[in-house]
Amino acid sequence: MPGPVPLVSADSHVVEPGDVWTRRMARRWGERIPRVVVGYQGKAGAFFVCEDVPPFGIAAFSAADVAPEDLPAHFESGYERVRPGGYDTTARLHDQERDGVVAEVVYPSLALQLFRIRDAAFQADAMRAYNDWLAEFVAAAPERLAGVALVPLGDVAVGVAELARARGLGLRGALIWSSAPDERPYFDPAYEPFWAAAAAARLPLSLHLGTGAVPLTGGGGNMAILYMLTHLAVQRSLAQMIFGGVLDRHPDLRIVSVENDIGWLPHFLERLDHAGSKYGAFATKLALAPSEYVRRQVSATFQQDRIGVRLREVMGPSALLWASDYPHSDSTWPHSRDVIARDFADVPADDLARMTCRNAAALYGLDVPG
Repeated sequence: MPGPVPLVSADSHVVEPGDVWTRRMARRWGERIPRVVVGYQGKAGAFFVCEDVPPFGIAAFSAADVAPEDLPAHFESGYERVRPGGYDTTARLHDQERDGVVAEVVYPSLALQLFRIRDAAFQADAMRAYNDWLAEFVAAAPERLAGVALVPLGDVAVGVAELARARGLGLRGALIWSSAPDERPYFDPAYEPFWAAAAAARLPLSLHLGTGAVPLTGGGGNMAILYMLTHLAVQRSLAQMIFGGVLDRHPDLRIVSVENDIGWLPHFLERLDHAGSKYGAFATKLALAPSEYVRRQVSATFQQDRIGVRLREVMGPSALLWASDYPHSDSTWPHSRDVIARDFADVPADDLARMTCRNAAALYGLDVPG
């Protein structure tokens, strides 16, 4: 492996302070405002509490470098076990340097759960409050932090307006449902103004693990089972966008699969083309083979996926984005360089640089060295 490449993480996270919403949302929402409660319902630790969201401990989102056997106890703790880099920009930059990372694309932690909210107006206000806080967080180091806004699509016109507002705040991408509601899938014509606005603004749209309007089921509370099912939401959405003609009609639209890994993509591309050849008569007529829309318009992040790295040519290395997932439990921090040295041991230097640095820097407009 050649000398150190400047690393850009295409998927990292903040761990929001508990007052993000209580300080920023209108008083008219009263007790509905999302908040962090210490000792919720007699349980130790600090919990994020919001309607339509099962209460969960906030330390669960700051478990990088915690041993697997220690995770259950860690998940029950509070902000005392959250890395300051989750909410403080100065501490964040120190943690970047410790890991050999020069820049990050920044997603939420607590606010990922806002996609569960069913009241469209309330959800939109909660997302606006987060976007305002995130814009302030990344503005302290814009050359090293690219923020991704939350955009509500319960009312598409509101989503279009928030997309424009987020761009004005300096945020560089938008996070939408990883899977749309059953009653309004992503091929529904109602979304057309939003796809057009995102394409015109050149803002990548992210489909992040765990943000579906359709709840992830089948795990029975078993986290290991749920982990194995999380990528199904993005597969559903990509199929809707491709066979519904969304990517065909909007060739400048960029979609990013986030934290779903990449090893499944080669088979998914082959299955897309098989579905198109067998059942294309039931779908929107496409100008290209279904897999070509993925190669042209979709990027995908991954952390530790040796199979995906080995099969990178099927998707194309220009579409693949390494990520550290800092500071979550699945993160490679602070051992990212060791993980990359292992997983990319036989990868040519140019592919290595693209997948761990240049692709993300180009997609999000980060001016990084090297």
